[in-house]
Amino acid sequence: MVVFCAVGYAQSDSITPFDKAYKRVYHVTRVTDGSRPVIDGKLDDDFWTQHGEWTERFNQVTPYERVLSASPTKAKVLYDNKYIYVGVYCKDAVPEKMNRFVGNRDENGVGDLISVAFDTYHDFRAAPEFNINIGGNKTDLIVTDKLSVNLNWNAVWEGRTHVNMADSSWTAELKIPFNQLRYNQKSESDIWGLHIRRIIRRNSEVQNWSLIPLKNNGHVFSFGEMHGMTDLPKARGIEFLPYMMGKYKRELAIPGSPYQKGYLWGGNAGLDVKVGLSDYTLDLTVNPDFGQVDVDPSVMNLTSYETFYDEKRPFFLEGKHITDFLMGSDMMFHTRRIGAVPSLSPEGVDNIKKFAETVSNVPIIGAMKLTGTNSHGVTLGVVQSVTARTSVNVMQPGNPLSSDSRSASPSYDKDVLEPLTNYTVARIQKNWEGNTLLGGMFTSVNRALDEPRLKDNLVQNAYTAGVDFTQFFNNRLYYVEMKGMFSSLNGSTSTITRLQRNAVHYYQRTSSKDYLGVDVNRTSLNGTGGYVKAGRKGNAKWSFTETFNWLSPGFDLNDVGYLKQADLMSNETTVEFRQTNPWRLFRSNTLNLSQLNQWNYGGKFLGNSLALGWRTMFFNRYEANITQTIGTNKVDTRRLRGGPDMYFGEWYSPVVTLNTDKAKRIVFTMQYSGDHNLSGDYNLNSFSPSLSLRMGNHVYLTGKFTYAHNSDKLQYVATVPLTSQVDPAYIVGNMEQQTYGLTINLKVNITPDISLQWYGSPFTSTAKYSTFKKATNPASHTRDDRFHTFSSSEINLSESGRYTVQQDADDFTFPNPNFNFNEFKSNFVARWEYLPGSTLYVVWGHTMSSRIGNYLPGWGDNLDRMFGLPATNVFMVKLNYWFNL
Repeated sequence: MVVFCAVGYAQSDSITPFDKAYKRVYHVTRVTDGSRPVIDGKLDDDFWTQHGEWTERFNQVTPYERVLSASPTKAKVLYDNKYIYVGVYCKDAVPEKMNRFVGNRDENGVGDLISVAFDTYHDFRAAPEFNINIGGNKTDLIVTDKLSVNLNWNAVWEGRTHVNMADSSWTAELKIPFNQLRYNQKSESDIWGLHIRRIIRRNSEVQNWSLIPLKNNGHVFSFGEMHGMTDLPKARGIEFLPYMMGKYKRELAIPGSPYQKGYLWGGNAGLDVKVGLSDYTLDLTVNPDFGQVDVDPSVMNLTSYETFYDEKRPFFLEGKHITDFLMGSDMMFHTRRIGAVPSLSPEGVDNIKKFAETVSNVPIIGAMKLTGTNSHGVTLGVVQSVTARTSVNVMQPGNPLSSDSRSASPSYDKDVLEPLTNYTVARIQKNWEGNTLLGGMFTSVNRALDEPRLKDNLVQNAYTAGVDFTQFFNNRLYYVEMKGMFSSLNGSTSTITRLQRNAVHYYQRTSSKDYLGVDVNRTSLNGTGGYVKAGRKGNAKWSFTETFNWLSPGFDLNDVGYLKQADLMSNETTVEFRQTNPWRLFRSNTLNLSQLNQWNYGGKFLGNSLALGWRTMFFNRYEANITQTIGTNKVDTRRLRGGPDMYFGEWYSPVVTLNTDKAKRIVFTMQYSGDHNLSGDYNLNSFSPSLSLRMGNHVYLTGKFTYAHNSDKLQYVATVPLTSQVDPAYIVGNMEQQTYGLTINLKVNITPDISLQWYGSPFTSTAKYSTFKKATNPASHTRDDRFHTFSSSEINLSESGRYTVQQDADDFTFPNPNFNFNEFKSNFVARWEYLPGSTLYVVWGHTMSSRIGNYLPGWGDNLDRMFGLPATNVFMVKLNYWFNL
C-alpha cells in the first residue's frame, strides 16, 4: 500500500526535464532607491513587493528527483551597497504538521528549514551557507565541493521567519552583510554560484531551486548561477571581538602543597580582529581564551596508537577547509597541536616530598591567519602562531630534623615543560574552472631549546612539505587525484633515537632489522607519504576508485599534524552502486564493495580484507547501514610495542546501525560493532542504543548507552629485560574487559538566542588479566609456536602487587595489569547572544576521575565508587562584544 501511494503521488505531479532543473540562472536585482526591509520574516513590505523577480518553482531532490512538490517553494534575492537580502516563500500541504523546533545556533538538523549558499568566487571550491528554520534558529557554515561541512564558521547576520496558518505557509527573510562574505570586488564576471534549498522534516523531503542531483559531479560545482553581481562594495572592513573572562576553580587540596590549595581564582582578557586585505582576510588573536569549548569524550585506549581528538576552538576551525591537507585520517595540519598539554612533566613530583604547579595547556601568545581567494583562482591560507615558554614552580619541603637551618627551609625551583615555539603553516591552491586543481602546503615547527632537558626530549625543527593535484574529465565523471608529502625533523641524538622508538615508527622491531634498525647517532629523520587515486564518481549509478597509498618508515607529521603509523603501503579498490530513486520498499540504496591489501617497506605482506556495505532508507524513513568486513593473513606490527610482528590470520568485523524516522519526536538508534579473530584470540562486541526526544518545540533530550565486552587472549602487558638473552621478553595475557558509558545531553532553547545546555557522561572501563604468556615466535602461522604460557609453578603474584616469573635461567617481574577506570564529566553552558555577534556565556564544568589497579566487575559498584571520587569544579563567566568599522 505504501509503495502504491508513493508511486501514484509521483505520477500525479509533473516532472521537470533535467536540462530545465539543473544549472538554472537567476538574475539578481540591485536596489538603488535606498529602501530597506524590516527584518521580521513577513515579506509584505514594499521592498519585497516592488523589487526583484521570484525564482522558478523549486523541484524535489528527495524522495522523487525533479518532481514538483505539493508544498511549493519560491525565492527572491536582492542586494544594495551593504547587504544581500533573501526572501523565501514556503507553502505547506499539511501546515499543522510543520516542524517548528528551535535548536541551538549552528544546529541545522532540526526543524523545517531553508538555506542559501553563495559560491562567491564562482570557482566551484567552497561556499558560505546560511540556514534558518521555522523556529528561527540560525546556522552558518562553509560547504565544500566534496560536501564536507565546517559549522564553526560564524558570521554576523540577521534572519527571521513568520508562519501564516491562514495561507498554509511560512516565510523566511535574511539580511546578510557583504562584509561577512569573501569575494572579488573587481571581477571580469558578474556571476556567483547560487544554491537555495528547503527541507520538510515530516517526510524527509528536500527541494532545490536549481537541482543538485544526489548523484552529482560535485556539490558546489552543481550550483545554479546568479547573474548581475556588479558594483559590489569593498569585500571586508575591520571587525573586533574583545572578551573578558572570570574563572573560579575548586579541586581537592593536596596537604603540604603551596600550589594545590583547593581553590583558584583567575581571569583573562583578549582580542580577536578581522581585517579585509583586498581579496584576502587577516585574522589576528591576542591572548586567546580557549576555555569555553566542548568536553572531550572519555576513552580507554589500550593500543599503541595516539587517541585523536577533534578540534573545537573557533579560531582554528574557521577557514579550516583551506588549510586541510588530508590523507585518510592522517593530516599535515592538526590544529590541536598548538596550545596543547605541555610535552614534559615536572620531574620527581610525588605530592609528598615534592610539589609542583599544574598547567593544563601551553599558553598561546598570539596567532595570525590569512585566508582568501583572488580573481585569478589562487586560494591562500597562512597560519602563524607562537606559544609561550612554559614553566612551573616546584617546591621541596625542608627536613625539620636536620641541624642545618638551611635544610629545614623549603627549596623552590622552576621546571621548564615547554619551550618558546613558533608554528607556521602555509597552503596555496590554483583552480582552473573547477576541473584542474594544483596546490602545495608547507609547515614548520621551530622550538627554542635553551635547556638540556628540552634538547634531550624535543624535536628542535620539524618541516613538512606537500603537493596535490586533481584533474577531472568528461564533465567531472572521471578524475585523477595525487598527493605527495615530505617530512624532515632534526634534534639531538637522544631525541631522534626516542623518535625512532615511538609507536609511529618502531624501528627496533625484529621484522625491520633488515631495512631499519635504531641508529643512536642520528640527528634527523626524513620520510615521504602520499597517494595516487583514480576513479569514476559523477552523475552515474556505478562508481569506482583505485588508490595506492604509501607512508615511508621515517615519515612523521606529529609536531603539527597527525599520523597514526608509518612504514606502510596499501592498495584499495572500491566499487559502488547508488540507487537514489525510490524502488520497491526503499527510498534509496547504496551498495559498495572494497578490497584492501597492505605491506610494509620490507616487503612483508600484512594482510588483506574484503568489505561489503549496504546503506538504505525505507519508505517509512527508517534507515539501515550494514557493513561486513572479512580479512586474511593479518599481521600486527604494533601489538608488542616494538617487539616482533604478531600473526593473527583470519578475522571478520561486522558493523550495523539502525535508526527510526529522524523526523519524529522520538528517535531510536541502535549501533553494533564487532571485531573477531577466527582462531579465538580476540572477540570484541560493542552495543550502543540511543534515544532522542523532542519535548515541545524548545526542549531536546538525548541519551546514549554504550556497552563493550573485549575478550583478548593476547593483550600486551609488559616488556621486560632478560639475563639469558639480549632481546627482552614480551608479555601478553588473557584480558576480559568491560566498558560502560552513558551520555546524556539536555538542551533548552528559550529563544533562538538564549539557550541552556547540560552534558553528563559517566564512564567505566574495567579489566582483569590472567593466563600470562611470553612471546616465542609470534609471527608463526602455527598457533602453539607463538607463545609460551607460564605454568602455575613459573608465575605468582607477590604481596607488593607484582607478578614474579621464574623460567629456566630468567627471573623477572612485571606489574599487575588489572585496572578500574572511572570518570564522570559534565558541563553546563548558558548562552545569550544579546546582540548579533556578541555573546554572554556562563559555564560550569565538573569532573571526577580515578584509575586504580583493583579489578571491580560490573557497573553498579563502579558507579558508587565514581560518585564518591573527589571532584574538580570550574565556574566561568565570559563576555565578548562584536563591533566593526
